[in-house]
Amino acid sequence: MKLVPRTLFGRNVLVMVALIALGQLASGFAFWQYVQRPRIAQLAAVTADYVSAMHVLATSSTPEQLERLRQRINASTRIHVLSAVSPAPRFDTPRTPAVREFLRSFEAALRADPATRDEVVGWHGGRDRAIWIGVRGMNVETWLVLSVDRFEIEPSWFWLWLPWLVVAPAVAGAYVIQRRINRPLTQLAKSAEALGRGEHPPPLAEDGPAEIAAVAKSFNSMTTSLERGERERTIMLAGVSHDLRTPLTKMRLAAAMLEGHVDAELLRSVTHSVAEIDATIGQFLDFARAGEGEDAAPGAIDTLLRELATEFAAEGHEFALDIGLLPLTRFRQIAMRRVFSNLMRNAVVHARSGYAITARTYDERIEVCVLDRGPGIAEADVERMKRPFVRREGNNARSGTGLGLAIVERIVSLHGGTLNLKQREGGGLEACVRLVGVVHGWA
Repeated sequence: MKLVPRTLFGRNVLVMVALIALGQLASGFAFWQYVQRPRIAQLAAVTADYVSAMHVLATSSTPEQLERLRQRINASTRIHVLSAVSPAPRFDTPRTPAVREFLRSFEAALRADPATRDEVVGWHGGRDRAIWIGVRGMNVETWLVLSVDRFEIEPSWFWLWLPWLVVAPAVAGAYVIQRRINRPLTQLAKSAEALGRGEHPPPLAEDGPAEIAAVAKSFNSMTTSLERGERERTIMLAGVSHDLRTPLTKMRLAAAMLEGHVDAELLRSVTHSVAEIDATIGQFLDFARAGEGEDAAPGAIDTLLRELATEFAAEGHEFALDIGLLPLTRFRQIAMRRVFSNLMRNAVVHARSGYAITARTYDERIEVCVLDRGPGIAEADVERMKRPFVRREGNNARSGTGLGLAIVERIVSLHGGTLNLKQREGGGLEACVRLVGVVHGWA
């Protein structure tokens, strides 16, 4: 377990708590050094003067006068004069810094006066906390007891609340300060994550501190530029598609009209080339759109997989199905069909056997794998094969545009999921899509 948090929020809060706590401790030290200690020293000096005055009165008064003085003093609830016959309690050490400082200053003040230099000073910290002072001259070694029951704070209460008194305001202040900084950064991270999935996050608020506002403004400008670029790309591809498909339609019509009048092999070649061009244009549009313009809706992934398996079986490509009980989740129906259709088509193109589909649920995450027994993809080439227009070498590998896996990657990222390509045990490829969605129930 690391003591230093990994998040910027946690680290900043920790630093602020330390700084605020140090500031409070420094303030407490300054208060003690320049306010409290002078007050205690002044109180000790006044008390020492009081004892000196008592000593002067005791040495210059008759026994009758001393008795009347004793009665007058004992009438007070804070000061008592006890004869030497009265046993003194067991003296102990004060438990709080304030009392220790008072006794130190008080004894120093007594030692400064020759008349009170030899006075005995003791502290009793029991239920009746008091300072016991042996005053000479009042019937010899009379005890002057100063009650200070409200002078000392109970240490148990003091040490129990001191950490809270220091740390709690520091934590609260640090949290409030860092929260104001962290909130726009958190929103920025969420918006960047949504942008990476291909979504269009709402503009960030451009208020707050100047630095945060500048970052938000730059991010909004970048998002606007990306959206404009995507719109222009889609418009361009749609225009190119329209302009190319019109002559392609004419070529199909011309090929149909030439049937029986030209060489059959040449006609098949022309027809096949037209079909390839049309498929290429379709993949360009799929890559440009990649699920845009389609809203996610609750649906059953297992139903979609079985439908696709039936369609491929009609073409003569049997996929073994191993599909568990899958929950309903939100996804874009047409886009997700394109994902699994592309993966299954890749398996058919690059392999001749071992077609299979597995689907499982892990911690409310759905993982669907399309497997084949083809040549597979080297681990070093996995990430490269996900890029647009990258194709594998080998038989049937140079056909197509190299956009199949790129389309899958974009759509899966749009759904907050991941695409993993790995070697299948025993040979072949495993293309696994893990979807992270909101589970609505069980199919």
